[in-house]
Amino acid sequence: MKKIEGQSDEENAAMVANIVRELSGDWIAEIACEDIQKQGRWYYDELVYFGKKEGFAEGGKVDFLSSISMHDKYGYD
Repeated sequence: MKKIEGQSDEENAAMVANIVRELSGDWIAEIACEDIQKQGRWYYDELVYFGKKEGFAEGGKVDFLSSISMHDKYGYD
């Protein structure tokens, strides 16, 4: 991938990582509490989950969240 002029190597690496994450089906990313609704985020797509992290594993309580997120992303503008 061509480097974007004016961006650091770290910024370019983060951009590529985000693209790969999105296209690989990894729809859920953990963020820090202070980043919720933070100015400069591309989307305000946060979900606050008050359960155990294991709930996101296959067969867990919120296992369905990845498929719902994918449907929302590609089904609606």
